Amino acid sequence: MSAGATALWLGHHGTTDATILVALTDLRSLSYFVALVPYAVFLGAVGAAGLAGRGLPRWAGWSAVVIGTALVASVPFAGYGMTDLLALVSLLWIAPVAVSLIRTPEPSV
Repeated sequence: MSAGATALWLGHHGTTDATILVALTDLRSLSYFVALVPYAVFLGAVGAAGLAGRGLPRWAGWSAVVIGTALVASVPFAGYGMTDLLALVSLLWIAPVAVSLIRTPEPSV
C-alpha cells in the first residue's frame, strides 16, 4: 500500500498514534516531489532531443527544456507551491505538443 493509503486506512480502522499518520502523510508528500525530478529530467531530455533532431517544433523543444529546468530548480522550494504550478504546466504542455505532432505530416525520407 502507498503511504497515503496506509495513513487513510489506519486513520479509519484503528487506534493508531497520530505521529505515525503524520509521518506517513509526510512520506507521501516527499515521494511526490522526489518523483518530479526524473519527470523534469525527462522533459529536458525530450526538449534537447527535439531541438537536436528537429523531431519537435522549436517552441515545443525550448518550452520542454525551460519547464524541465524550472521544475528541477523548484523542487527544493516545494513548500511554496511553485512546484505544483510547474507540474501542472508540464502536464498541460503535453496536449498542444501532441496536437502539433499529429497535425504535422511526416517528412519524406
